[in-house]
Amino acid sequence: MSQDQPHKLQLSGAFQRAMQIPGADYATPQSLNVDPEETMLVGMCETGVTSAHTSKPILGTDCFDPCLALIIYNPRTKTAAIGHEGGMNEEYFSRLLSNVRSCDDDIVHLHLMGAPVCVPDNPWTPDPEQSNTESQAMLNKLAVAFEATPSLIVKTFDVYDKPKPSAVAIDTRDGKLIRGSDLRLASQLDPLPECLFDRWDRFFAPGDDCHWTAPGVSGPS
Repeated sequence: MSQDQPHKLQLSGAFQRAMQIPGADYATPQSLNVDPEETMLVGMCETGVTSAHTSKPILGTDCFDPCLALIIYNPRTKTAAIGHEGGMNEEYFSRLLSNVRSCDDDIVHLHLMGAPVCVPDNPWTPDPEQSNTESQAMLNKLAVAFEATPSLIVKTFDVYDKPKPSAVAIDTRDGKLIRGSDLRLASQLDPLPECLFDRWDRFFAPGDDCHWTAPGVSGPS
C-alpha cells in the first residue's frame, strides 16, 4: 500500500483486496484507429449508456481525476454504462448496474478510476484531511458493495496514486479501455459545454464533434 494513501479509517478487507488488483491495460485511440463519429461523451455529474449495436459504440469521460469514473460492462450484451461523479454510494452503483444487466446470471465487468489524495495548499480542497477521510469511507463502502454483488468482476480499481489516465473510454464491441491525454480542468474554462466539446475533440481527433448524453442514466440518442 502506498504511503501516500490516507489511513484515517479502518480499511475493509474488500478495499484492501481491490487495491491489489493490477492497473488496467489502457489502449490508445491511435492504436485502435478510433473513429470520433462512433463516440459519446459523459460529462461531469452525468451518466450514460451505449452498446455495440448502436452507431455510438464507444463511451467515455474525461477530467475525472478529482472525481470518480465508474464503468460497468456486460460482455454478453456488449453494453456499457459510465458514471462520472465527485461522490458515489451503493445506490448509485446499483442504479448504474441495472442499466447493463437485468438478472444476476449475467457476468459483468467493473472499472473504477480516480480519487486522488488531497494535499495541503490545494485551492480545490480547503480541508484535505477531511476530504481524504470522506474519500476513503466512500471507497470502502463501494468495495464492499462490489464484492457482495453476484457475478460481478472488478477488473480495475485504479484509485489514489495508482497510475491512471485523466480521460478514459470503453469500446463496447470488445470491452477494451482507451486512455486519453492529460486535459485541462473543466473548472478553469467557461462555458463548460464548449470546454467539453473542445477537450473531447482533442481526446480523439481535432475538429470532430463529440456526442452528449443527457444528465441522468440515459441511452444514446
